[in-house]
Amino acid sequence: MTQKNWQSLIKVVVFFICLTPFGLLSFDAFNNNLGANPIETLHFRLGDWALRFLCICLSMTPIKIITKWNWPIRYRRLFGLYSFFYAAMHFLVYIALDLSFSWEQFVDEIPKSPYIIIGLFTFSILLMLALTSTKSAQRRLKKNWKRLHRLVYLAGVTAVIPEQMPVFNRRGTTAGTLQVTLQNGSGQRTVQMNRIGRVSES
Repeated sequence: MTQKNWQSLIKVVVFFICLTPFGLLSFDAFNNNLGANPIETLHFRLGDWALRFLCICLSMTPIKIITKWNWPIRYRRLFGLYSFFYAAMHFLVYIALDLSFSWEQFVDEIPKSPYIIIGLFTFSILLMLALTSTKSAQRRLKKNWKRLHRLVYLAGVTAVIPEQMPVFNRRGTTAGTLQVTLQNGSGQRTVQMNRIGRVSES
């Protein structure tokens, strides 16, 4: 087997390895193994994998520089496209399962949630990079292609911001619900966040 054939074989193996998390998530979904709040679990696990693949994509160039190996660059585009794939599934779960394709509700929630605003900004960058990842786009854009694809570093920064936002971060929540009781002059107010970042008061 020639070196080119080996490279093609390895790329196919890497392709299916990257697809494995989606397969496992699908298996858990069909077997009701996503816990008490399956929509939230599915939504955030897909988001986690989008972030992981983005980090792997961003690590390829430093690995090449440090090790002097050329092979990491061959897989950088693949990892980037998988980051977009999982981000798109993350967004689709929110729109389809959480909002039932209610675009009016989606538009209404955008200004209320910094989590959604930052997520949409990051997803827009990944979408733009995915659409221009082909060789034909590279030829058309010429020098502007490299400038455009430097936005991946901005996406890497904005993608981790929601993880640092305690109100919308699911860490520490129980069964997908976060309840906070606030003491004020007139008594107590309970703020409850259900499903994916939706807030209600009582």
